[in-house]
Amino acid sequence: MDLSGLDQRLIAQWRAAAEDLGIRVTAPVEVKDGSGGSFACEAFVHDFGSSNGGLVLSRKTERRVRAQLRSSGLWWSGGERPQSTNYVRKHFVQELVDWGWFGQPGGEPDWYVASLKAP
Repeated sequence: MDLSGLDQRLIAQWRAAAEDLGIRVTAPVEVKDGSGGSFACEAFVHDFGSSNGGLVLSRKTERRVRAQLRSSGLWWSGGERPQSTNYVRKHFVQELVDWGWFGQPGGEPDWYVASLKAP
């Protein structure tokens, strides 16, 4: 997999989120498009965003692979993110809650369930 051009900061943050939040994340990830070609993205978050999970891309990666993304059939989140080089738990929790849980019913992480009950 060619990792050139990927946002290493974003990859590291999603790896940290996986460890801290107890979620499944593949970072970086190679994705197949509709024609069988492949392209690299910063991360794939299992169980969130859609029934197939969700891709995470930097703005630069999103621009570079936009046509391939459309034919991949996968849900993705790209564009602007905080420029912090550090993982900030509350930002990732908020983003994942916004995306929604699509994993096994009853398999939601405790922090996810708690955040849905918070005012």
